[in-house]
Amino acid sequence: MRTVPAAVGARAPHVEDRRSRGLTTTRRWIQEGDLVKALREAETATSPEELFQCQLQSDNPRGNAWVKPEGAVRSIAGCGYESIYFTIYLNRSNPTLRARMKLPFGYCFASLPVVDREWNWFLEWALNTLDPLGGASATQDFFNRTVSRILPKSEYRFARLGLARADQYGKCWLMLDSLFPQPQGSWIRDHRPGLS
Repeated sequence: MRTVPAAVGARAPHVEDRRSRGLTTTRRWIQEGDLVKALREAETATSPEELFQCQLQSDNPRGNAWVKPEGAVRSIAGCGYESIYFTIYLNRSNPTLRARMKLPFGYCFASLPVVDREWNWFLEWALNTLDPLGGASATQDFFNRTVSRILPKSEYRFARLGLARADQYGKCWLMLDSLFPQPQGSWIRDHRPGLS
């Protein structure tokens, strides 16, 4: 088996970054079910320690988790989830979404930042549609009464967790890199009939 050198500047645990040559694009879209199936086969963890092959740390039981960079073996991992709830923070003009997620093996992440691009676009659309005058109360209600009920029922229920680069204190904070199923515009239209 030939090993591929880590990308220039890659530091543990971010060693999955690899140089790639000769990749070709395809005009075929991969279906969400096929993608989730492939991710489950490649990276499903069955315990908190199995996620990044190290012990998860937390400074606050209601806050986010982190790992020591020298202890983690990888920077991305996947797992199923049983339930998920959201908190929306309106930080100036940049709203942020955080998730509380219970995993099948009993572990609960209290506050994961959601960095999934599709989910952040969906958040912005929901805020503009459901809370056009500002605030986030209707959107928060929609996420936790509607979306939090839809997601656990999906056969594509899967989360990819990533590690941010180490901060000034040497902590790699966890983030919700990809959340499946991906959001659907019909959820908002079904929540508020008559919206376009």
